[in-house]
Parts: sequence; C-alpha cells; structure tokens
Amino acid sequence: MDHAKHVRELASIRDVRRFMGLQVFGEWVTGDDGEVLFIAKLFERGQNVGFAEHSRFVRRDGRWLYASGTLVPLRDVPLSMSAKLTREEFLPFADSYAAARAPVASA
Repeated sequence: MDHAKHVRELASIRDVRRFMGLQVFGEWVTGDDGEVLFIAKLFERGQNVGFAEHSRFVRRDGRWLYASGTLVPLRDVPLSMSAKLTREEFLPFADSYAAARAPVASA
C-alpha cells in the first residue's frame, strides 16, 4: 500500500473517531492459546461506537496472532455487566446476543 495514502486514510479516521480508552478485564494463556476480555471506548461523530470483546489469539513462532473474537456493541451490554466484565458472564450473553441477531434461514 502507498504509505502517503495510508497516512491520509488514518488522518481522516482520526478526524471523525475518538478513542477514549481501553479497559482490560482479564487475560488468559493456556499453552499457545490466549484470550483477552476488554471494553474499547470509542466515539464516532459524537455517537458511542464502543464495544466489549472477548478475543482469541494463537502463538505461532513466538508471535501472538489474532484468531477470532466475540464482539458486542457497548450500548447493548447491560450496565450491571459493563462495570466488571467476567468471561463467565460475557460469553453466554454474547452467544445469545449473536443468536438473536442471526439471519433466519428461509425454507
């Protein structure tokens, strides 16, 4: 990618999106598998576009690589849960959140 173009694209994002913080609630490593549970606080054009995510990573050749994640917009995370996210609460909630929004297969 053209470096100058990349810099311009990043600058244009910076003009409309504000990163307000990252709160990590937990990290777990088992061998070459890792997990992180966090909330990212973001605003775009004054709207809250933050999210909670449970990310999965794998270690290959000594480097951690993002494998997948379960993401829920912060506006949809119950306030009682967002104050102190736990993996045990978030994963079932995120699964039911995703299932409720999954397209219904037509016959």
